[in-house]
Amino acid sequence: MIMPRLSLAGALALTAFGSAQASSPADWAKLRKDAEAACIKASGLTSARITDYADLFQGHVVLAVEGVHPQKHMQGAKGRMLCLYDKRTLTVETAEPAKR
Repeated sequence: MIMPRLSLAGALALTAFGSAQASSPADWAKLRKDAEAACIKASGLTSARITDYADLFQGHVVLAVEGVHPQKHMQGAKGRMLCLYDKRTLTVETAEPAKR
């Protein structure tokens, strides 16, 4: 049986009603630093920075990354990526937000 790949939006929906685990302020700071570094790298954007941060989802951190698309054909266009950082596996999934 082939299982469909879970999208970023689907992952957020599934984890939206979890509870947070208690940690020290130093643990939270390290988690945030690690998540930000991983998401900036995974975004593929240059001059990237974190613009939004949420730790409201059990086992995940959600960040928004803004920067510049490095591809020549993008001609320096600004970009925005959403990033889902898994606290347990230390992996990330990125996606461009839907256009309005």
